Amino acid sequence: MNLTDKEIKAIKPVNKPKYKSDGNGLYIYVSPIKVGGRVSYHYKWMYRYTSPVTGQQVWYKGKIGDYPNVSLKEARQIRGELARSSDPNAELERKKKEVILERIKSFEDVFDIWYEYWRKTVAPTTEEKIMSRYNCHIKTSKNNKKLICDITTLDISTDLNKLSAPSAEKVKGIYNMVFTFAINEGYGIDREGKTIINPVPKGTLLSHRTYTEKKHPGITDKEKLPNLIKNIYGYSGNPIVRGALIFLLHCATRSSEMRHIKWRDIDWENKIITVQNTKNKHSLKVPMSCQVEDMLNELKVIRGNSLKIDDYIFHKRGDFKTPISNVTTNAALQLMGYDTHKEHTTHGFRTTFSTFAHEMWDSKYGREIIEKQLDHVVGTGVARIYDESEHLECRRALLQDWSNFLDEIGYSKKAVA
Repeated sequence: MNLTDKEIKAIKPVNKPKYKSDGNGLYIYVSPIKVGGRVSYHYKWMYRYTSPVTGQQVWYKGKIGDYPNVSLKEARQIRGELARSSDPNAELERKKKEVILERIKSFEDVFDIWYEYWRKTVAPTTEEKIMSRYNCHIKTSKNNKKLICDITTLDISTDLNKLSAPSAEKVKGIYNMVFTFAINEGYGIDREGKTIINPVPKGTLLSHRTYTEKKHPGITDKEKLPNLIKNIYGYSGNPIVRGALIFLLHCATRSSEMRHIKWRDIDWENKIITVQNTKNKHSLKVPMSCQVEDMLNELKVIRGNSLKIDDYIFHKRGDFKTPISNVTTNAALQLMGYDTHKEHTTHGFRTTFSTFAHEMWDSKYGREIIEKQLDHVVGTGVARIYDESEHLECRRALLQDWSNFLDEIGYSKKAVA
């Protein structure tokens, strides 16, 4: 017998829920709700049909809706749609799986989605480092094409164990950021629609636990320094990379600062290069020694009439608007035969300069001048507030002494008095 709205509203069970049939499998389910001595009623539509698999009556697992939000007429229309399927629950499950499969993506796809969000929140240098590590260590891995729910801890550990400990930790960080993003944004689900557990291994990998290295290793042995100088000046690869290495050798700036210097940052008249944004969030004036000026003039000649002041000095091959990669100079050092994890790395030029400068000229220039050239914070907070001097002339003399010393022990050009 078909129900009417009046009959539905009259259903008011006292203690336990009550079903009332509208015919053809459609039911109204009414449950009493007692709050503070008052009783209200919740009306919900349900559908029942005979399973073609078991031959038994089963309830439809999907949601039809509550009454009166879904009216009697609308509920009957939904019943008609459900009745057209021989097994509505199986159809519901199939649609759920389709939705789930649409959300399940490969690691590569999730990385691309994450990267577009993440890159807007970091500095260009950080973005460049992450993309470089991804391209070198993850993009070529089998994990990159796997569905994110199929990647196991063993899969990741196997790849990380092929890398040195420092590289493994950095690549593991990328995996961790992407999996955390996937789980938070709904991409980290398995084929049943359940949220996966982050598979990135915790702690230090077993194969790396005995690994030790010197942080930012740099040559500090006077017997080995001449060969480093000769190898750099004799480098026969890209002249831009050779120039970058010469700049780091003579100026001891950070690699990221060197890579982002543009031609407009050079004051040729006063022989000063301005690093626009250092690690300490300020600009730094770097005096040019004559040797550095010679190197820059050589690069200027190579560029010829195509040089634009907004171009990077140390740029990617054929792309003047993009600085060289953070791994380029390390790769050049490796080609020269240096172990950049244990012997000499790009950042190690600062170690080399600091060691020799303090040994030879601490009494002449003082610790403060040497540390100022390295852009290290010196003194108390109060002292730094009142001392904003650049010490340019002292640092100019220091860097010229350093360049002369490098010439004398390793390069054939005559030192400048």
